[in-house]
Amino acid sequence: MKRKILPVLVALFLILVIVGAYASKIYLDKYSYSDDREDMAAYYGVTGEDEYAIIYGTEQIEFYAVERDGTIYLPVDMVHKYLSEVFYLDGNEGLLLYTTPVATLEASEGAREYSDPEGIHATDYEVFYIDGETCYIAADYVGLFTGDVPGVYEYHIHYNVKTDGARLAKVKKDTAVRKLGGVKSPILREIEADEQVTVLEELENWSRVMTSDAIVGYVENKRLTAEGESTTGEDAVGILLYGELCYLWQIVGGKVFGEECHATSQLDTQHPCYLELEEEVGE
Repeated sequence: MKRKILPVLVALFLILVIVGAYASKIYLDKYSYSDDREDMAAYYGVTGEDEYAIIYGTEQIEFYAVERDGTIYLPVDMVHKYLSEVFYLDGNEGLLLYTTPVATLEASEGAREYSDPEGIHATDYEVFYIDGETCYIAADYVGLFTGDVPGVYEYHIHYNVKTDGARLAKVKKDTAVRKLGGVKSPILREIEADEQVTVLEELENWSRVMTSDAIVGYVENKRLTAEGESTTGEDAVGILLYGELCYLWQIVGGKVFGEECHATSQLDTQHPCYLELEEEVGE
């Protein structure tokens, strides 16, 4: 009798082992973390070594930047749409003009200098160049007038624009930023404990975040600190002025200078100063 039962028990054991192994495989296939890496060049749609995707705020826009002789250049249409409409290309004269209320700045195609009412100013780069029907302006030159200077990374550049409703958080444990919210989604970037990210959107189990190098993807909520500083705010605006500037700093929370300001002559601009004074009379 025992000889008849033993083969049956062995067979049942083998069946249980096989079923367990198959169940484990299904579980691991569904719930284990994928190590697959995203092709970042394909992710950004970059087709050459000298081409960069442009991330404006938290979104990739339709334009691409180009690197030439170590300098990042922006299509003039991108500059007009996102940064400044003031730049004007005079195709007949081969000049790039930037006009303020009191002056016009000029740069010639291929030149490493520009002129303004104060004279000629040398640059370390060609201010602009034309490739086919597209004019490209050096990002550093645009930044002289707008104050916007992009961060430059391997496949993309980033213009920092504050996003309403976003918050800052730290990563609790080494993890991965993934393309989508799921453990099988490809990895965009590894991220280490204590790194800071900007939480753009919080879902049930995952959050859409932006890393310090402007990679936008998803991280599990359990890997992030629960609370953080809000990033809500308005963007700073750069203004180019010539000559002497009369500038007033007003202490916010102190006395409001109303009639005094209106009565002041030749005051160019007034700016709030978020400081507190212990006493009104200084030594």
